[in-house]
Amino acid sequence: ELSVGLAEASDRLHEGDDTLRSSFYEAGGALGSFLSTMMVLLDPSRIAIFGDQHLVDAEGSTSAAIFHEGVLSEFRGGLLKAEVLLDRLDWHTLEEQTEAIAAGSAALHFFLGYPSHWRPSVLEPLISNRSE
Repeated sequence: ELSVGLAEASDRLHEGDDTLRSSFYEAGGALGSFLSTMMVLLDPSRIAIFGDQHLVDAEGSTSAAIFHEGVLSEFRGGLLKAEVLLDRLDWHTLEEQTEAIAAGSAALHFFLGYPSHWRPSVLEPLISNRSE
């Protein structure tokens, strides 16, 4: 049902619904703000984001493209090294039949298949000075 609703929303966005566009952009912005805070606090080597294709497939879905714009806007606004850290965000589509356990398994498999070392950047500032 969620996927059907997101597909309809994506169609409305493609037709130019500005109110809905703002909603997707703001929702993405909330995630981007959270992700930039996570980067500052935890300095993870990778963040895998699994979700419906209408939220994660920016090339194939209008709603996902707008959602990503919001994510990236807030992500870039909260981090000095944002452009360098963007490659740490990995977006993956959950298929309709995939359950939460399968999603966790897929994330674990991805991390084990592409290992990287955790390197805290204690000496490098991550938070931008928003008062400038």
